[in-house]
Amino acid sequence: MKTHLPRHARRCFSARVMMARGSACRSRAGVALLQHCEAPEHRSWKRTEGNCFAGRRRATRGAFGLGTAPSMLEKRTMERAIVLAAGTGSRLVSGEIAPKPLKPVAGVPLLVRILRTLRAEGIREVVVVTGYKEELIQRALAAESSLGLSISFVSNTQYERKNGVSLLAAREHVVPGTLLTMADHLYSPAIVRRLSALDLPSRAAALAVDYDIPRCFDLDDATKVRVERGRIVDIGKEIAAYDALDTGVFRIGPSLVEALDRVYAAKGDCSLSEGVRALADEGMFFACDAGDARWIDVDTPAALEQAELLLARFGDGLDRDALRIDPRPADRVAPLSRSWAAGYQPAADAE
Repeated sequence: MKTHLPRHARRCFSARVMMARGSACRSRAGVALLQHCEAPEHRSWKRTEGNCFAGRRRATRGAFGLGTAPSMLEKRTMERAIVLAAGTGSRLVSGEIAPKPLKPVAGVPLLVRILRTLRAEGIREVVVVTGYKEELIQRALAAESSLGLSISFVSNTQYERKNGVSLLAAREHVVPGTLLTMADHLYSPAIVRRLSALDLPSRAAALAVDYDIPRCFDLDDATKVRVERGRIVDIGKEIAAYDALDTGVFRIGPSLVEALDRVYAAKGDCSLSEGVRALADEGMFFACDAGDARWIDVDTPAALEQAELLLARFGDGLDRDALRIDPRPADRVAPLSRSWAAGYQPAADAE
């Protein structure tokens, strides 16, 4: 069966074949043709399945720029994950015996929820970086026999430093295509799938970002991201210009460890954001659009309450239509935005 594409689609396909073969890389006509293909009015034909940059927002932001040949891209199945769980989490568990990763959210510890998500998406090996009250975390996970994961632990004795030091402690476990996640971010499995499906240049890394900024529960505390043509160009909580938010889920390789090493050598400390920025300066950190996938950073008691509300309405994977009406009084929880509440109707409207 033949597939018939519009004329501009055939031209764009030809241009990409030429670019991949190297015959058009230095040709003005070839570049002009590819630029023509990237025009917004000519994007709708492109195949979007499995592409993190597809869709209403992704199409307008580009991907890898001109001249990136398919042979230079890497697509890997992620089977290993590193979870950073070393910090004190004082804003959420101040004065409590259990550390933050073991804080129950709707009856299940934060860290256990994250590990279940990873297992469901094909992760088989998990490295947990611990520090503060690490023996409690290790005992708790040893008692969770149903996780079905190979779990190992790395101790970060400098856990009071920034979170980039935790990743440096696990450097021997970082291989190309490693998933990196925080121990206090809950997210839909769709975010893991989008990162896994992403084609990246060799040595590149990616961060799942959310362009739907108004739905963020605590924008002041969120890590902001500025993206240009699919690449991250700046990141931080205090940056003035941004168009996306950090979801706390990454796909990394040794290049991020090398970037963190440079920051640590210069400053004696390093955050993940500083490492991302250093690698982004080389043009090697990409943004993977989280789309409509739900996520939340559980960093304060208010965020914990909001997370439990989300779980009550959208299920343990945060990926279902609204399941039921939360019984708590409306004034005890922040209202969900339209993005969070897709498929949900308040009680008054449901009758």
